[in-house]
Amino acid sequence: MRRLNKTTWLLRRAAPPEHGVPPIGHTVLRHAIKECRDWLLQVYVHVERTDAPGPAVIDQRAQRYQVFDRFHIDLILPSLGLFYYAFLPTVRVVTQQDAVVSPHERSAYSVKLYRPPNGVQGWQYDSNGITVLLYLTDNPRSGTTIITGVDSKECTVSPEADSIRLMRGRECYHRAAPVSHAAKVV
Repeated sequence: MRRLNKTTWLLRRAAPPEHGVPPIGHTVLRHAIKECRDWLLQVYVHVERTDAPGPAVIDQRAQRYQVFDRFHIDLILPSLGLFYYAFLPTVRVVTQQDAVVSPHERSAYSVKLYRPPNGVQGWQYDSNGITVLLYLTDNPRSGTTIITGVDSKECTVSPEADSIRLMRGRECYHRAAPVSHAAKVV
């Protein structure tokens, strides 16, 4: 737990309140947490185990990914749940909003695995006021996150491991573009 508190302290120093989330409705904290590589490995080990219960697989025209919901994550990756709660004060500082724990218990935090070819998620708004995307993989060639900010301008973001994207989930229309080369884990 000491490591998570140190991470939260570092994020507070990296993003003081006077900067906050810009008017476009989203911002990024690069190289925010080093536990990402360990978490990614744990997700892959779980996915490869034949006796492990699988996550929900969403395979529709505009949605193609695997999702590990909060209950699944609590079993295979409890430190991610600890991070969720420890990171909340940082979200408040960066967004300058009264961020709260999600009232949606099952989807409060999750891990999504987009596999090539064409792992994708269609355009959506989120139910929570603040969305936090923690990228566990680098994907410079595909699998970008496309965000239409509150200013109606579109922004394309390449996933960068150890980075956190904060956005106004109810106000920023966003999607995950198809992955073509390597898996993307968020």
